[in-house]
Amino acid sequence: RSKAQFDALRFSWVGSAMRETGMGVVAAKAPATTIEEMKQTEVFFGATGPETDPAMNARLLNDLIGTKIRVINGYKGQPDEFLAVEKGEIHGLFMSGWSGPGRAYVREQIPHGRLKLLVQMAMVGDPEHRDTPTILDITPARDRPIVEMLLTRLELGRPFVAPPGVPADRLDLLRAAFRQAMGDPELLAEAAAQKLAIAPTWGAPARDLVAKMYATPGADLERIRKIVRVAP
Repeated sequence: RSKAQFDALRFSWVGSAMRETGMGVVAAKAPATTIEEMKQTEVFFGATGPETDPAMNARLLNDLIGTKIRVINGYKGQPDEFLAVEKGEIHGLFMSGWSGPGRAYVREQIPHGRLKLLVQMAMVGDPEHRDTPTILDITPARDRPIVEMLLTRLELGRPFVAPPGVPADRLDLLRAAFRQAMGDPELLAEAAAQKLAIAPTWGAPARDLVAKMYATPGADLERIRKIVRVAP
């Protein structure tokens, strides 16, 4: 049971700078490079720890889709995991954030035939990679509510929130300022220079996403807990 001492619905949601996307990445020379192949052939993915999103994504695909992805935990971070893929220690990894610098690295490797995209762990995939399926594209209809619950929070990406009880007129001002900032040419230029993506979610839709997660039926929550939690 969660030990969180707050109600996320009470926060004043200003917005999020980025709708985050998780991405499965695999070495082009791996023994299996597609979801269908991974249902038949075991592959090894890296992660920093068993309770991280990348490790959870592997359990999610194994449970819902029937892949055979084994996770090797203990890597210090994404750069070490990419190095391990290059050295052949592991076959791939799940990137928990596609908007960061790792995105540029992967895109540089794909044309050289070193890396391939496996699956997008997102409600809506990156429009620049429409040929890579999202997990919703390959999930049976009966399991879609499970995936939607786990991935909805990615839509919140990198959120900005104000405390509970902010007066409506002040919250409107904060949201307007956030919208203006997200369209500022200088900010966008700086993000482009650092190869960071900007894809905002506005305040009211962000709050609606949180409400949707809180409304998840109990039966689905139990299934989700079994996927998220690490077996003792």
